[in-house]
Amino acid sequence: MIKKVEEYIDELNLLKEKTIVLAVSGGIDSMVLFDILSKLDYQIIVAHINHNVRKESSIEYEFVKKYVLEHNAIFEGTTLNKINDGNFHDIAREKRYQFFMEIADKYQTKTIVTAHHADDLLETILMKIIRGSNLYGYGGIKPISKYKGYNIVRPLLTSSRSEIRDYQKNNNIPFMEDSSNSSDKYTRNRIRHNVIPKLQKENEGLYKNVNNYSSIIFETFGYIRKNTIKILSVWKNKIDNEEFKNLDKTLRYDIIAYMLEEYNLKLSYQKIKAIDNFIISSSPNKSYLIGSNLVFKKVYNYTSIKEEIKAYDYEFLVNLEEEITTPYNDKIKITRNIPKNEEIYLRLCYNDIRFPLKIRNRRDGDFFTFKYGKKKLKDFFIDNKTPLDERNRIPIVLDSSSILGIPGIIKGPKDVVNPIYIIYIKENNNEE
Repeated sequence: MIKKVEEYIDELNLLKEKTIVLAVSGGIDSMVLFDILSKLDYQIIVAHINHNVRKESSIEYEFVKKYVLEHNAIFEGTTLNKINDGNFHDIAREKRYQFFMEIADKYQTKTIVTAHHADDLLETILMKIIRGSNLYGYGGIKPISKYKGYNIVRPLLTSSRSEIRDYQKNNNIPFMEDSSNSSDKYTRNRIRHNVIPKLQKENEGLYKNVNNYSSIIFETFGYIRKNTIKILSVWKNKIDNEEFKNLDKTLRYDIIAYMLEEYNLKLSYQKIKAIDNFIISSSPNKSYLIGSNLVFKKVYNYTSIKEEIKAYDYEFLVNLEEEITTPYNDKIKITRNIPKNEEIYLRLCYNDIRFPLKIRNRRDGDFFTFKYGKKKLKDFFIDNKTPLDERNRIPIVLDSSSILGIPGIIKGPKDVVNPIYIIYIKENNNEE
C-alpha cells in the first residue's frame, strides 16, 4: 500500500514540500497515513484537535500525543471550547482548519494533509446526489484543493477502507475507534453501512470507477468555471440579464453557483434552477431572497447580490439651514450653499416656497402637477428606471400641498434668482 500511495502522490505531484502538517484524529485512517508518510521520509507535524464533545476525546488526545512523540515526530494539539450552536459541524470545521493553518505558519509550510480515502469520496458523492448540489459538488472530494492560500492534500483518496484495515493489521498500528461511527443516526453512516456494501458486490472495480468519475467531473467543472470567471469579469461581477439569457444553461447555472459561493451560501440544484428562472423572467425590478439578509436583485438590465434593505416610512418638517437623517442613515439638508459637483440636489426658488418644507419618502397616490397635467410618481420612477428599493428610500420634497421635486432626479430650473438647495447625502454613496 505504501507503493500505491507513493505513486499516487508522484502522479499528481500532491506533496511539493517535505514539511507537512498532518491532521491526526487517532482513528485508523489518520494513524495509517501517519505511518506511511513517516516511512516515505516526510517531516511530519501532527495536528490533533480535542473537539470536547465525547468523553473519549481527552483519552484520544493523550493517545495521539504519546504515539507521535514516541515516533520522533512533532505534536501540536489544542482543545476547543464547547460549541453549543446548532451549526456545530460548520463551526467545528472552521475552527479545525484555522488551527491547521496556524500550525502550518509556525513551521513555514503551506501543505496540510488529511486522511480522506476512497470510501469517503464515494460517501460524499452519494450524499451530494441525495441532497442535490452543483457540478463541483457532485465531484465529491479533490485529491488537492486550495483553502485560503494553503494546499489541502489527500494522499489516500485511491485507497479503500478495507486496504487501510489490512495495512493496519499487517503493521500492528494502534488506533482509537470513534463510537459515533457505528450509529446509523447520521446519513453518512447509513450510506456506509447499508449502501456501499451492496455497490461493492455489483462491481469489484467500484473505487477505480468512482475516482475516474470524480476526475472527469472536476476537469469538466474546471473548464466551465474558467469561462464563468471570464464572463463575470467582463460583466464587472454582476449579471447582464440579456446576455445571460443567451448562454448555455450549464454556464448560467455555474455563474449563479459561483456568485453564491462568494457569500458562502449553500448550494442545491433546485435553488440554482429557481434563481436562473428568476433572472431570465421578464420582470424588470424584483428581488429573490437567498439568505437571511441577502437577495439576488434584478434592476432592469442587471442582476447582482445585495444586502436586503428594510423599507421604512419617514416624514420630516425642515427649515432653511437644517439637516435631518432618515432611517436609511441618509442625510438631507436645506441650504443656500451651492452644492459640490458630485452632490445630489434639488434647486428651488426661495421666493416661491414657504417653510417648513415637508420631506418624506413616497406614498401611494403621489403625483406631479405640470402645466400640461398630472403624472403619477410611480410612472415617473418607472420611466426613470429607478430601482424598486431606491423608490422607497429617495426623499420627496413637498410644500403644504404638492410635490416640488426629487433631489437628483428633478434638479429644478437653472434660472433661479434666489436659489436654495435640498442636498441628498446618501449613505454608502460610492457603491455601485
